[in-house]
Amino acid sequence: MKRVPDWGNGRLEEYLGYKAWVPESGLRVIVGLDYYCKSDFEGKQANECPLAIDIWLETAQMTQQLSRLARRWHGNFGSVEEESRRQPPSFFIKFALEQNFRPEWLDWAIEKGCYTPENMNDAAEKVTKSPVTIRSIDAWQANARQIAEKIHKEKPSLNLEQIAIKTHKEMTDRNNKGEQGMTGRGGKIPCASTILRHAIYGIKS
Repeated sequence: MKRVPDWGNGRLEEYLGYKAWVPESGLRVIVGLDYYCKSDFEGKQANECPLAIDIWLETAQMTQQLSRLARRWHGNFGSVEEESRRQPPSFFIKFALEQNFRPEWLDWAIEKGCYTPENMNDAAEKVTKSPVTIRSIDAWQANARQIAEKIHKEKPSLNLEQIAIKTHKEMTDRNNKGEQGMTGRGGKIPCASTILRHAIYGIKS
């Protein structure tokens, strides 16, 4: 029988409720380790604490996974120790999926309403037909992603910065026409740089 960790017995739900994660801590959560445990990112076990009490024997494997993801992160964004590169939990989940790594707790998080996939029809992420509450990702991010994907499909030669600018323009036009879900905090349309950071990462592979 397949082991099913009790993710609700730890602090995972609390961590998924954080507005942003620092890179080295966020990547630990992705692989199933506690947000506050320190790692050397070299594949060595370093007093790691798992997110679920029943997966203690798997910490060495999780640390190896962490090392691989940390190298990928460094190649894309720089050092995992740069706390200024904070991102929302949804960003880390998308990053992991794009590296062909699916957090073992993702189904649990979706069922609990701690995370909502951008495309609920995506078989790789969809695990339930029950309504879920968007907590980790704002509505504008899903809309911006959809617009950006359309722009990329129509004009694949554009770089991410150009796609973000065009996405911002279309969101502005749609908002002016009364369409909902185009504004973020404070009722303002996110600028192109915010769209780039939080909504369209990974569109161009």
